[in-house]
Amino acid sequence: MVNRFGPPSLRALGDLRFASRIIEGGEVIVGERNGQEILLGEKVPPAPIPEAWRARVGRYEVVNPDREFPVVEPTAWLEQGTLGMSYRMPLLSDKPFRVPIRPISDTEAIILGLGRMHGETLRAVTVDGEERLRYSGYVGRRVSD
Repeated sequence: MVNRFGPPSLRALGDLRFASRIIEGGEVIVGERNGQEILLGEKVPPAPIPEAWRARVGRYEVVNPDREFPVVEPTAWLEQGTLGMSYRMPLLSDKPFRVPIRPISDTEAIILGLGRMHGETLRAVTVDGEERLRYSGYVGRRVSD
């Protein structure tokens, strides 16, 4: 059966059967078609967000850019009670990478999820008396809310 309804980007999902599973202690949603399962996402349980991390929400600029592998539009965001970060890597995709994060202290947050970034750390650091966010060797300076 071919799904002809909805936007083209979602039509492939029309032929899937959905189910939730527990993987590595987290609840995930999988789609199944013809006996094959596809991991679609993980539920991010609510957790308190410290004021220190709420204050970091906003747009950033990379202060140590890599001209050969640029990272642009870094952002710390808070949406519907979930804290996260996003950025674009134009050489890889036009779309932003968006990941939820969970603060583990006032200066460190862990990336949630099951992907290759899972468990990596975003850190708040002080450089020349100014707070910055550091991730994967890049350092970001806040430019707006």
